[in-house]
Amino acid sequence: MTRRVCAVLNPTAGSWKRYRQGTTAEGRDHIVNSWFAGSPHPFELTILETRTAGDGSECAIRAVRSGADTVMAVGGDGTIREVLEGLCACNDAARLGIIPTGTANVLARAMRIPVNDAPNAANIAVGEFEKRIDLGTCNGQLFALHAGIGLDAMAVHSISPRLKLRTGKFAYVVSAVKAAVGARSCAFTVTYGEGNSEVATSTYSSDQLFAANFRLYAGSYALAPETEVSAHDGYLNLIVCKPASSGLTALFREAIHLQRGTTFEHAATRYSGAAFSVTCNPQMPIQLDGDPSGWTPAKIKVIPGAVRVACLPDNQ
Repeated sequence: MTRRVCAVLNPTAGSWKRYRQGTTAEGRDHIVNSWFAGSPHPFELTILETRTAGDGSECAIRAVRSGADTVMAVGGDGTIREVLEGLCACNDAARLGIIPTGTANVLARAMRIPVNDAPNAANIAVGEFEKRIDLGTCNGQLFALHAGIGLDAMAVHSISPRLKLRTGKFAYVVSAVKAAVGARSCAFTVTYGEGNSEVATSTYSSDQLFAANFRLYAGSYALAPETEVSAHDGYLNLIVCKPASSGLTALFREAIHLQRGTTFEHAATRYSGAAFSVTCNPQMPIQLDGDPSGWTPAKIKVIPGAVRVACLPDNQ
């Protein structure tokens, strides 16, 4: 079988600065083609570049309409999320491939796609194996990894794009410290279920809430043990963190838990379900897969088995 692959390439993703030829479209085309040169799988490759935020979705739709069976996101988690939006609009007509060139590359890590070996990632993208994963929506916007409300979203909303381009992950650290100064807990009201299936409403004092589809966060850090969060079970995992006396205290506390993978165990509450709603007093910002996405209230739902992703078999 000959794969028809379309690479949707984000030229502003962090890793391109490693390549001398990465400064021009022609040079990037040459680099991407070189990644596929040694693949044993037959394929046809086309390349589309994004220009502005949101282009990834339109590029994915164009690719599928042109006959692509694999739409490969060449970028970071934000690019992947845009491509997924386009794929979901095309009713499962194509699958997702990933060559990670972003800052954190969380989905690639979660799917065991190499983050520093583009030729190997390209070979996986045109290979035979694939896995179906759940996705989530927050106020109608798609996410693959997690929705964050509170302290981490404050950092995402205030991050400097110029500093992110120059320093990568360090830009998030700077933004997080700035967001934490003066930050305080708020009242999160969570309604579990949806419509006629609403089962309960609870209010928590907290500075951070996560709706997690995968366990990894901000790179290789873990929100939960591997057995507690799955992107294949038809549910999302709600994690409401315990409140702290100040934003800086919360920041350092969560950093320690992420390093240890114990955020889940030390949460004020944990819930696994298909839908829930969140309101806050005062309103809090929302981030989806590391990109800003408005403010609360938030209606969060799972889309079970929404998309196919090219990846390695479990035994490799």
